[in-house]
Amino acid sequence: MEMEMEQQLEWNEAQKIVINIDLVAAAKQHLEFLATIDRNRWLNEGPGLNMAIYRYYSCWLPLLAKHSECPFFEGPLVVPLDCEWVWHCHRLNPVRYKTDCEQLYGRILDNHNVVSSVKGMSKMETKETWKQLYPNEPYDLDSARALSDNNIAQILESEKCSNYDLVSAVKRQSPFFYQVSRPHMINEVYLEGAVARYKGFLHLIRRNRERSINSFSVPTYDIDLIWHTHQLHPISYCKDLVDIMGKVLDHDDTDSDRTKGKKLDTGNSNKSKRMGDSTLQKELIGINKAGETHTLAELVGKEWLLLDSRWSLQFQTCSGDDGYLLALVGGSRNIYWEYFLRISPVGVKEEWLLFPGIRTTFILGDILRKEGYSSVLSISNNLKDKNTSTEETNDAMNRATEVV
Repeated sequence: MEMEMEQQLEWNEAQKIVINIDLVAAAKQHLEFLATIDRNRWLNEGPGLNMAIYRYYSCWLPLLAKHSECPFFEGPLVVPLDCEWVWHCHRLNPVRYKTDCEQLYGRILDNHNVVSSVKGMSKMETKETWKQLYPNEPYDLDSARALSDNNIAQILESEKCSNYDLVSAVKRQSPFFYQVSRPHMINEVYLEGAVARYKGFLHLIRRNRERSINSFSVPTYDIDLIWHTHQLHPISYCKDLVDIMGKVLDHDDTDSDRTKGKKLDTGNSNKSKRMGDSTLQKELIGINKAGETHTLAELVGKEWLLLDSRWSLQFQTCSGDDGYLLALVGGSRNIYWEYFLRISPVGVKEEWLLFPGIRTTFILGDILRKEGYSSVLSISNNLKDKNTSTEETNDAMNRATEVV
């Protein structure tokens, strides 16, 4: 109980962190942009990427520097899609981006008064300015032209640019959309919870530094989404992080291996031990007989957010030391769904078997799963659906025994 109170106090302290942008709105725009890039994968490698990097250094950054110092027009600049993607990946190394901007232009080039190419705003003024500055370089990059030009690498060597390996940076970031593309990621309640967890993540790093603990802190994907979103606003990010912990927190994306025993896995396990469940993502995952997985619900703050419309959440409460008490009804009585349910803070797996058509009340506690499905855990009370016979209920339970 004393540890829980201490964790709650730390969590409350984390929520006092001030961030000077609307991270929920920005994260929605971020996801929309990543989805657009996912539909234009020719920008992730080869000649298309080389051309985008060339245009980023030779056209976009100089235009941005001039416009931010003395605007060409009153409205915002609209960044071309290919340049925006390279700029996106450059900013996700915030310390290096800051250094490169200061070396090349004497200051950080921010995204203030710049809008994404996917926002649907008029590009007319930006296109006219672009044409005046770069009459031989079209505003929109044509994929056919980009993929046919093999001399960009030679041209790039003569341009004003840094020696940061943007090709590798883009390749590291291109798979990230897959990790954050589930439909609930854009849900406002979920994103508000992710912002709260991001603050908890920053607070954990701050506490470790105050206590001289040398530790590698690993964000979950929802936290990483918000962290990336924050970094895309470089001036705000630098100011906020200096206020929070006295320096700009770097973002190491060179190690993305989360398999067991690797740096990201062990960092996550250590984090769970230090912070407890209050900062970790919990999700209820269903796995059917075909091996397909579905996220049925996620814990956002102290409430469960239902993500699968085929199920209904009848009841939920936090039952103190025992965890969460839920009642779910799911699936059609005409179709037999067989689900294992898992609550998964990092390093902890808990599993249940739920039978649609039967109201199953179960406690989600901190139970470590043994190898395989050796038992049905924490099924505390099975209540028959009014249309479900005793024989059907018993048959379902017998099938559970056979499965596990």
